[in-house]
Amino acid sequence: YEYDEKNNETLEIYYSYKNGEWIPSTKREYEYNEGNHKTLFVRSEYKDGEWVYNYKIEYIFDQYGNQTGTLTYVYENGQWVKQ
Repeated sequence: YEYDEKNNETLEIYYSYKNGEWIPSTKREYEYNEGNHKTLFVRSEYKDGEWVYNYKIEYIFDQYGNQTGTLTYVYENGQWVKQ
């Protein structure tokens, strides 16, 4: 796990134990706004020795800090596609 200066979690990496070794499996990355609200979640999978994006969620807030919505995207053919 990794955290920013405000103690918000910014990174999680999960591992699987295969053939006597720990192999990365999934990664979760987070970003936050100045109000300490999570604004972005990105999930990736470890495939063939590299991280490959799966999907991301963008969290939308109004001027008062209230979450007003989310936008979800999947990663296809090298680009983010809105769902």
